[in-house]
Amino acid sequence: MQVLHRRGIWGKGAGRREFQLGLPIGDLAVRYFYVGLIVIFMRGIVTETISRILFARRAAADEEKARDAEEPEVATTAGERPAPEGA
Repeated sequence: MQVLHRRGIWGKGAGRREFQLGLPIGDLAVRYFYVGLIVIFMRGIVTETISRILFARRAAADEEKARDAEEPEVATTAGERPAPEGA
């Protein structure tokens, strides 16, 4: 029991009750393993969803930049027109 106390607040009660009742600790380890797999799977889904959203935003921004580059700017007054090359 002394080892559990030295680990700090995160490991204090992880298997204390099972140990005190004489239950096998292996079952607890298997449950922690399954929970870990589920959490990893959920994190992967969240990461993929966020990535998909960000990539869609980037693609939309790139399309907008390409569209703006294709459209020539129209000068409305003589002051906005570029000077001729020979001048």
